[in-house]
Amino acid sequence: MRAGLLTETIQVLQPSVDINTVGEQITTYRVKATIKARNVVHRETQTNLNGDISYPNTYTLEVRIYQPINEYDRISWNGKEYNITSLQIDKPMMCKRLEIVEVNE
Repeated sequence: MRAGLLTETIQVLQPSVDINTVGEQITTYRVKATIKARNVVHRETQTNLNGDISYPNTYTLEVRIYQPINEYDRISWNGKEYNITSLQIDKPMMCKRLEIVEVNE
């Protein structure tokens, strides 16, 4: 993978479980790393959740193969947060492909 292709800056957020004052478990996300990525594909799909139709944005990002990312992390990019739905390692291209979908909370 050529360095000139990595034009986007993303933050990798790592989940951690904290307990609040009443003993409830809350998942919070902390910045794990800030890295460069490449936006490969953008598409919109229609989802129907209990009669509520939404159009979450789905992207495919490529990062270098050695970046510390796993399936449980979250991506912060352009002021929005995204869940990782698929993580593929491409050894010949020396990259990781991340399928991400916008968080709808």
